[in-house]
Amino acid sequence: MAVVTCDQLGNVALATEQYRNEGEPLQVLLAEVDKLGGDGKITKDDMALMRKTVQESYDRTRTPLEIRKECKDVPAK
Repeated sequence: MAVVTCDQLGNVALATEQYRNEGEPLQVLLAEVDKLGGDGKITKDDMALMRKTVQESYDRTRTPLEIRKECKDVPAK
């Protein structure tokens, strides 16, 4: 199973802001996140984290910088 990194979450947040600023609806962005999890390679927890990141970036609850700073990468096994 793939693990979403902090850099990836930061990039998701940045992309979300860009799409929001271009007028893309939140539901479209969340649907795109759901498509990523369709192959089963991303865990349910990571999917939930990505959805939360998109939601918070879209509604300006947290900035991409805040998301990146607060994130802690899971150590490699």
